[in-house]
Formats: sequence, C-alpha cells, structure tokens
Amino acid sequence: MTPTICIYISDDVEVLDFAIPYEVFTTAARIHLRVDASSPPIFQVATIGSSLDTVRARAGLKLNSDFTIHTHPKLDCLIAPGGVITTEPPRPQVISWLTQQMQQVDMAASVCTGAFLLAKTRCLNGLEVITNWKDIPDSRAAFPMVLVREEDCWTDIGSIVKNAGISAGIDEPASS
Repeated sequence: MTPTICIYISDDVEVLDFAIPYEVFTTAARIHLRVDASSPPIFQVATIGSSLDTVRARAGLKLNSDFTIHTHPKLDCLIAPGGVITTEPPRPQVISWLTQQMQQVDMAASVCTGAFLLAKTRCLNGLEVITNWKDIPDSRAAFPMVLVREEDCWTDIGSIVKNAGISAGIDEPASS
C-alpha cells in the first residue's frame, strides 16, 4: 500500500517550509517510478487545509489544498510546516483534527514554527522539539511542558521528527 504524506497548509505558511518537504517526497516518488515503472508509487503526497478556500502563504503566494481536514484519505505521515503563527490562531476544529491525526499517523513532522501547531495538541508535552532560533523564547513561553532545544537543527524521537526551519528542511542531519 502506498503511504500517504500530507502537508497541512494555512494562511501565512512559510513557502519553503511546505514546499521543500513536498518537493523532496514528490521527487523521490518520480525517481522511483523512473527506476521501476511497474512498481506502485512509493508515496502519495498532498496538501490539506481547513477548507478548500485559497490560502495565502507568506509573501502572498496563493495555494489551494488537495483535501480538507474533513475530506482527506487516511494519513500515514502528517507534516506541519511553519509560518507566521501569530496572524490567526488555529481554529479549535483544526487543533482537534491535529490531535486526532497525531494519535493515528505512523509519523508526524514539523518544520520551524509548525512545532507550535503540534504542541497545541499536547502530544509534544515532555518531548524535545526544535524551532527557528528566533522563535525559541515564544515557544518556551507558550508551551512550558515542551522541552525546546537550542543547539540542534533536528530532533528525531521515532514517530515525531522536527527541524528548525527553512534551510534546515533541506539539510542532512549530522550523524552521531
């Protein structure tokens, strides 16, 4: 069965925070099919919004999601990209949906302030996260039960992976 990877998009999402994971997974799927055209796709990649209304990413880029939080297929991986999180707080139904997905997906990932979205579910309480250096004080103030790391660009605790954002989204994590 082909894993479904969905990226949640909302107004003021950081373009690189959603576009890099989208490009990485769709490119991997395309290359896989070039190598073995008879095999099933290795990923199904899509975007999800709270509705099908047009989303305005940072700097005004207009986006339309493939699915809504009410009409998507079963997710195997959920990615929460960052962006301007102070413009409009996520609606309660979005947080409820994120909470449900965090309990059902095989893997969740956040990029930069996408960790704030996942932290609102309380699923990150007691866990280590990373965000962009300039957002660390806000993260600590908003989510005192979440352990914010400063010294790394990545955290990986098995089913939840987070990175510090933008260029960290394309960096290869250093091996220990």
